[in-house]
Amino acid sequence: MRCDCDTVQAQDLLHDYLALRLDGEALAQLDAHLAGCPSCRGDLELLVEAHLAGPAFWSALGAARSAAEAGSAAAAPLVDRLGEVLAAAAAWLLPERNAFSLEAALAGAMSKETIVAGAHLRLRIAAAPELNERRVVVLYAAPGGDWKVVFPASEEESLRLRDLPEEGGGRAIDLSAGDEPGVQRWAIALPEAVTLDWSVPSSERWTSLREAVLAEATPAAVVDIPVLPRPV
Repeated sequence: MRCDCDTVQAQDLLHDYLALRLDGEALAQLDAHLAGCPSCRGDLELLVEAHLAGPAFWSALGAARSAAEAGSAAAAPLVDRLGEVLAAAAAWLLPERNAFSLEAALAGAMSKETIVAGAHLRLRIAAAPELNERRVVVLYAAPGGDWKVVFPASEEESLRLRDLPEEGGGRAIDLSAGDEPGVQRWAIALPEAVTLDWSVPSSERWTSLREAVLAEATPAAVVDIPVLPRPV
């Protein structure tokens, strides 16, 4: 913390705030403090971006929403504050552990040592059979960049996992490596369904899926791929 409040106490209060352990005067005081303290709001955003060891944040948000819908005046400020935090921390955050196996290679060869920028790239997904009816969403992060959805790019492109060709005990999808050399990050998310409004900006279109992936309610896997510059 970089404000005048006590560091340890303030951090404890922020954790209690997200866990819905504050009420009454304590809740009102902290909410008022957050409204006027950019430093503490930043720390709250960092806690969310660290997603409190995974689903804990989303559990707190769900509980707050339910309490607010049931008429709890104490929960309403927390729902509003968490909504602001989500908007400020709108980047994709993927879980540290893969929910299924994901490999990357040049098309036709399961070796990624010779992948160059812009080359034809294949991702091979080895997931449990019960995931075959799930939709396939592909994300890409350039070296040092943020995640963005690269597939599907339109409603017509939507595919289920079972629609992909079988290869080596899994399913394969062909893509193109990004143009940026370095360690590229690729990810596959497998939501049960994808109902999207393609008329809204991409940052809004994928909000529900982004939340489900972070909450580990939707399985996802990440692979890091060393990519060489294009030959001169």
